[in-house]
Amino acid sequence: MARTHKIVLGSVFCLATALALTGCGSGGHQVISSNEACSSCHSSEKPQFDTVASPKAEVVTCAPGSTVSVYPNGQDAVLCQVIFTAEDGSTFVPVMSSSLGSSETTFEAKEGLWAVVADEGDSSHGVLLMVEAGAPSDDVNIEL
Repeated sequence: MARTHKIVLGSVFCLATALALTGCGSGGHQVISSNEACSSCHSSEKPQFDTVASPKAEVVTCAPGSTVSVYPNGQDAVLCQVIFTAEDGSTFVPVMSSSLGSSETTFEAKEGLWAVVADEGDSSHGVLLMVEAGAPSDDVNIEL
């Protein structure tokens, strides 16, 4: 009976550990600070890709100088740089660039690839913001 109890507890522990690591998988990874490395939480260095052909996340595109309005719905919104952890763009780590707060806010889009996410502590959710010359200069609305 004690052996069965240990196996069940071990299985529960493994499942809990796997669920805790899903932030690096299909779910949203937690927001990290710019001076933090993947190796600070992971036993081995995660693969990192600066760019990918076509990210799998929702992507909003605009031109530099466009106004981006963020509606965080009471959550803590964060503007982040992006580190892709899968070559196909299916997963990424949001690296905090600036806090946008928990109420409606706007900012001017600067060229590059960004993530606008709701920081949920152990995870995040949001959209990628591609700001590139030649894109429509329409103002952008992002609801988190």
